[in-house]
Amino acid sequence: MARSTSIRQGLLRSLLLIVVLVGGGIIAVSVYAARQMLESLAREVIGHNL
Repeated sequence: MARSTSIRQGLLRSLLLIVVLVGGGIIAVSVYAARQMLESLAREVIGHNL
């Protein structure tokens, strides 16, 4: 019984790690895209004002 519990815990840890890594990757890509969009928008606004 102890062996199946440790296997289950290992699988749960692996799943949690995958979820955290994928979530972190999604957040990182979202932040990068938002920065790029803001820079592009700022350039466009500055160009229209000049």
